[in-house]
Amino acid sequence: MRQRLSRRGVPAAVQDKLIEELREVSLVSDEEFARSWIQSRAATRPRGRRGLRWELRTKGVPEEIIDAAISDLMPPEQEAQQAMELAARLWRKQAGDATQRWEKVRQALSRRGFGPECIAAARDHLRAARS
Repeated sequence: MRQRLSRRGVPAAVQDKLIEELREVSLVSDEEFARSWIQSRAATRPRGRRGLRWELRTKGVPEEIIDAAISDLMPPEQEAQQAMELAARLWRKQAGDATQRWEKVRQALSRRGFGPECIAAARDHLRAARS
């Protein structure tokens, strides 16, 4: 909210007053924003916990709110499942031999914030599916 107001040239003092008034009437909530962002990403553009953390941090959400929202809405099992589903989708789109295809999939997963353990689970899942 603050970033948008700044881009539109709203002075900092006015920004503070406006945000405080919106918070008083429960129209601005970092907690609700973080939860909504995570749910939206899971449904439309899957991200790993690292990716979600980075995106929310760049939006100005406090670290403790990010931690709480991610731990509530993105358990490690769900993150691994999303990585496997995304890897399978990306695998079908790639050309080349298995090594080249996997490297492109691995890089895409990493760019989207999936950690090494999720990437390894996705690799194992792809190998099992091909066998």
